[in-house]
Amino acid sequence: MHYLSELVIALNNFMPLAVFVFLAGIIEEIVAPIPSPVVMTFAGAASLSLGKPIYWVLIYGLLGGLGKSLGAWFLYVLADKFEDLFTNKFGKFFGLKPHHFESYGKKLANTSKTFWWLLFARCLPIAPSGVISVLSGVLRVQPKVYLASTVLGCIFRDTVYVFIGYTSNEFLQSVVDHSMSVDKLLTFCVALSILIYFIYLAKKRR
Repeated sequence: MHYLSELVIALNNFMPLAVFVFLAGIIEEIVAPIPSPVVMTFAGAASLSLGKPIYWVLIYGLLGGLGKSLGAWFLYVLADKFEDLFTNKFGKFFGLKPHHFESYGKKLANTSKTFWWLLFARCLPIAPSGVISVLSGVLRVQPKVYLASTVLGCIFRDTVYVFIGYTSNEFLQSVVDHSMSVDKLLTFCVALSILIYFIYLAKKRR
């Protein structure tokens, strides 16, 4: 993970910082092991060392958030397509019917709170962004709800990260470092829950 982060940061040597922030936002969302705080706090620290005024924190937060949203949309579409392929190939073994998971998504679509829950999750440093993107694609959350909450949430979170890097605030940096550990724990718990669910389906099918 550390090597991947260093590799992405090294891209900054070959392009303007603004372009780097946008591209890094895409990469760190798609390549889950790369933690978002590392890339965006680096962008904040780099902008400070270049003598850029503080309003660049907002610009880089916007660029990083848009890049991350693009990566999140890619994961959403990929997860949606994979869910269809998985159900068609292995549905009988697990007792899954076509659009099995989408029925849960339809229940989510019937509540106006879905947007706010997704937005809240996107803004939280401890929430695993890649997991949110994949689950949203599998459940086929309404695209407009997903995109709106993703763009706003990613811009907010990346702006906070860039600000932390720009100000070099040790307390906020320590909070972010601890949040990455919680992020990994939540990702593991979600993966384990999914595994247990499929084991349950397989046993129920038999």
